[in-house]
Amino acid sequence: MILTKSTTDIEIISTWLQDKQSKLTQKQYSTNIRQFINFVGVSLADVKLEDLQGYIKMMEMKGYRPSTIKTKLTSVKSLFSFCYQVGYLSSNIGTLVKFKGGKTKLSDKLIEQENIKLMVNNAKTLRDKLIIKTLFSLGLRVSELVNIQWQDFFFEDGVINLSITGKGSKERTLLVSQNLYSELLKLKEDGVIYVFHAYSRNTPLTRQSVNIFLTKLQKKMGLEKRITPHKFRHSHATTAIKSGCDLSLLQQSLGHSSIRTTEVYLNYRKNEGSTQFIDI
Repeated sequence: MILTKSTTDIEIISTWLQDKQSKLTQKQYSTNIRQFINFVGVSLADVKLEDLQGYIKMMEMKGYRPSTIKTKLTSVKSLFSFCYQVGYLSSNIGTLVKFKGGKTKLSDKLIEQENIKLMVNNAKTLRDKLIIKTLFSLGLRVSELVNIQWQDFFFEDGVINLSITGKGSKERTLLVSQNLYSELLKLKEDGVIYVFHAYSRNTPLTRQSVNIFLTKLQKKMGLEKRITPHKFRHSHATTAIKSGCDLSLLQQSLGHSSIRTTEVYLNYRKNEGSTQFIDI
């Protein structure tokens, strides 16, 4: 049974993307599919198993990280699954392809706290220092960081709060320390609505700009591990858990839909074990 009015690849891809709640997700999936289609050079109906295998091989040869390959392949498989479900395609070729890339351990996604302090000290500008502090202190996604506006801060019972709109337009409220807020206020300029703004002043800093700045800082400091904005979020979570933060509270702060997503941080307690609590 055909459940769609789409008759071309462009139309079905557009329909598929509309099902994605987040604008950021739509953009990422659209980019991934465009790259795939440019590589195979044929219509979706004409894609063969060897095309998918070749796509994976191409990414491996170009040095893509396993996690990146998996993400891009997930987008492609999602599209083929959707096309099959609505009757646009007669088969789902995506089910025939699996990528067994090496799993990234949580420990590889973390930044040591002492390195975070060193990064703050080595950052050139106050803005750059506060980007690092805000990412780590609040556990934000980079897309959330760059879109913070001054009007998002509010006071309640003497406590500083920050309203964040995350994935799927879900809203959550975070507590902000007085020290961090006082430092952020030093960035405030008349008529500028974004805390971290681009040179045009009333447009937010781009995610790419944050990534470039962190990569340059990493190389300057001679750090081996690649530094990404999301690693500060992972580091925030593990530090909070180790300091006694309740799991449900961490879920609320990170904006996870399911507590299962948050539970991964329970599993990382380096050089620790229950034996430390037993003495005979």
